[in-house]
Amino acid sequence: MYFRNNVRKYELFRRPQLFLKPVDTYANVVDLNRECRQVLIDDFFSNTANTRIPSIGLKGVHWLKSGKKSWRKMNFVIRDSGIYYAGKAKNKSQSLPWTCFSRTEENDMFLPNNNKEFKKQHKAPTEYCFLIRTKTNTREQHRSTRCICVENELQFRLWTNALRRLEYGEKLLNNFNTSRAFLEKLNKEQGDDIQRACLSPTLHSSFQF
Repeated sequence: MYFRNNVRKYELFRRPQLFLKPVDTYANVVDLNRECRQVLIDDFFSNTANTRIPSIGLKGVHWLKSGKKSWRKMNFVIRDSGIYYAGKAKNKSQSLPWTCFSRTEENDMFLPNNNKEFKKQHKAPTEYCFLIRTKTNTREQHRSTRCICVENELQFRLWTNALRRLEYGEKLLNNFNTSRAFLEKLNKEQGDDIQRACLSPTLHSSFQF
């Protein structure tokens, strides 16, 4: 297991219109100024019950790793308690019930360190994959780590961001506000020096607004 800085750590707050009002293509994303983005963020987080952040009901047909190097398509949906799936019905007029795939409070999400290498190693349909594993992380549970592969980068960003919102809730907003306040304070105290500091890998990955 490797840990690395995520350059899109705060993407939810830099482009909330993409994640809080999901669209089918990047072309449909409307640019907003900072004030409008803040209104959208505040409205979204303030209207949640018991700090449970809604998933906005993302739904789609994705690939599930079903063997060493085999994948099968399944219907997935993100609900407020986690990911659910439905098998493929033999009759087109028949609809199968949704079954729980993973509960947010019981599982963690992981991303491959190198998407292209992961795709090559596991013969994935695309390079946009994420893994689900139980929080207790015993050897037996580690072997049962499950992997979902989505069609494109947009779906990958929408689904991984939705899962992060469900797991961490309002902590994401609090962490973002703390980081932004810290950077603004440094900017006032050190002026141009902080601009040079932000070019370092650590700060550049963590503070992008």
